[in-house]
Amino acid sequence: MVAIPSRHKSLVLLAGVIVLQVLMLAVQIKRDSEGRLIRVWTVGAVSPFERAGSYGFGWIRDIWRHYFALQNTTKESEQIRRENDALKLQITQLQGKAAEADRLAALLNFRQSQASVPMIGARVLLLTDKESGVGAMLADSRVQGPVGGLGEPLLVMKYVPNDDTVNLGERVITSGMDRIFPRDLPVGTVAEIKPGNQFKQIRVKPAANLERLEEVLVLLSLRSLEMKNEENTGDPQPPPPGAPNPPRAAKR
Repeated sequence: MVAIPSRHKSLVLLAGVIVLQVLMLAVQIKRDSEGRLIRVWTVGAVSPFERAGSYGFGWIRDIWRHYFALQNTTKESEQIRRENDALKLQITQLQGKAAEADRLAALLNFRQSQASVPMIGARVLLLTDKESGVGAMLADSRVQGPVGGLGEPLLVMKYVPNDDTVNLGERVITSGMDRIFPRDLPVGTVAEIKPGNQFKQIRVKPAANLERLEEVLVLLSLRSLEMKNEENTGDPQPPPPGAPNPPRAAKR
């Protein structure tokens, strides 16, 4: 233990007595509006710490509240995003149904305009299928060759000799030589020509957008077309003996 020198004891004692006297005076002295002086001093000494503590607790409380508020906002945003995705899906489905209704309305109008034509169901093989084919010819040069599919958007026209003239953009129509499809129906247009060993390599762009077909009308006979042409020319002709039956349309 460090001993206090005797010459300083009197000074320490004097300082203690002065402090005690000041405290007693502070207790006794009163201010008009603020109470005793000792209270004013105490409040003044404690106030900075109280303000700092209040600010710290308020800051922590605000952070805590914002944390939970952000959590609720995140949950609400996720719920809104799911609802938005569901609404987008419903809109897409409704748009598809509206487009289907338009197509069916067009088919119904056709059915009503062709009341005498029976409607049947059928399974259709597109011309782009690998197993499909049609007898065809070039509309300008009348060069014939079968047209078939490769499972791709473009068709291929086969067995056209290299010596024959074929032009890009030339129309390809049915020839009727296969005795399956009537002649002069549009097949497509020549999109690509390359020389081969014996025959040209000809790619044909279909006349219809086969990738977007959903309903088709299948023509089983040309009689209705012939009768319509006769009505337009004003010179009706009786059907020749052995003519095919009236056409029937099919919907897929």
